Amino acid sequence: MNITPHFVFIHMPKTGGTFVSKVLRQIYGTGRWHEFVLRDERLLAASNRVSRWVQGRKMVYEEFNKHGTCHEIPPRAAHLPILSCVRNPFDWYVSNYKYAWWRTHPDRYPGLRTDPRWPDLSFSDYLDLSNSAWLSLLNPGTEVNPAFGRLTVLFVNYYCRQPKALLSLPNDESFIQAVLADLMPVHFLDTGHLNRGLYDYLLATGHYPADTLAFILEKEKVSPRNQRKADEAWPQFYTPDQIVEMRQRDRLLFYLFPHFSESSTQPV
Repeated sequence: MNITPHFVFIHMPKTGGTFVSKVLRQIYGTGRWHEFVLRDERLLAASNRVSRWVQGRKMVYEEFNKHGTCHEIPPRAAHLPILSCVRNPFDWYVSNYKYAWWRTHPDRYPGLRTDPRWPDLSFSDYLDLSNSAWLSLLNPGTEVNPAFGRLTVLFVNYYCRQPKALLSLPNDESFIQAVLADLMPVHFLDTGHLNRGLYDYLLATGHYPADTLAFILEKEKVSPRNQRKADEAWPQFYTPDQIVEMRQRDRLLFYLFPHFSESSTQPV
């Protein structure tokens, strides 16, 4: 996460958070030392402790725990607004599949190393495992409703106050209303329009002059490893039945962000 004097940024995986972090480093001029310590969480933590000791309440920028959730915001920053990013769920699953963390870190996924399909999972294999064997990885000991999509489970864990209590509910209107009542106050940027969204958000805070933010509008996106080819749009990865299934599994996300449903096309 990234803590500024004006907000906390929560980096949900594969939603454009690396772009946001790079922008904030540029705004706050973190320099080469910061880039070096980012490679090791222990060095980063030590560097932050020293900076807090030296700068005290004047400390203007802090970065740690890259994919920390809202629950992990430290007390000293608990009063700040929360900023994060969200992505079209269909595209989000494909991005996670192509990034292939599951291929390089199989021991984090029970039974994957002995699965005869690994390390060459098809997208259908990945989607099936995400919504079955991997559904409860973030909530050991909790009876997660198997009707949920893995991105719904991830979203609830990141942004709701009582995720364990929510994840055993039925995947229906009562669940959506329970999430709405429990959701932390987060401002979400759409990954599909990240340059403009981040620029507008920072400008609206009143703490960043427009001329210091202008570079954001032209800044190129951050390309991950195993980047998709230009012609690999997400609809090519799904069957029509999978489209229908994922709309139901992740109905919460399409309810909260209806423009994703409106802009989602059928497979070509």
